[in-house]
Amino acid sequence: MIVEANEDIKYVTYFQKGDMFDPDKIVIDLNNKHNGCLFKPDRGFWGSPVDARFGWKEWTESEYFRDYDYDNPIYWTLTSGKILQIDWDEVKNKTSSDLIKYITKPYHIDYTLNDLYIVLDWDKMLKDDIVAVQLMDGCIGHCFKYDLEMHFNAWDCESIVVLDKSRLKFI
Repeated sequence: MIVEANEDIKYVTYFQKGDMFDPDKIVIDLNNKHNGCLFKPDRGFWGSPVDARFGWKEWTESEYFRDYDYDNPIYWTLTSGKILQIDWDEVKNKTSSDLIKYITKPYHIDYTLNDLYIVLDWDKMLKDDIVAVQLMDGCIGHCFKYDLEMHFNAWDCESIVVLDKSRLKFI
């Protein structure tokens, strides 16, 4: 589903202990977008909704990646543009015409490892003013329960990746 960015929705990002956050040094690399089965850009600006049930902080704690500085969160929002939200029910039922529009290889979910990953066209998204992609909470757990982790390879929690850093507003 595609929704409009809303400055009232807040996100949070954590950096590793000792790293200094500098918004001018944010790198978003969409050029290397077909890296194996990865369903995400190689580099982007990531975060989770502040109110996520299982966001980045919870995932890093559960996986023992505890070298993040939880005492110094970076809060931000998106000023404009659209967000492609990916929800489990739409993926499972193959009803997300918004998602299907941006898939560059055939969209097959037949529960075999050969057809379980999809590649998104980040450039087409940006042309359509989609400035971020968000994996919704409903996908967490279901992808692994149904062996669909390749669909969301490396998306381990409810999270959002920003494709256009000019739309970021730090608060």
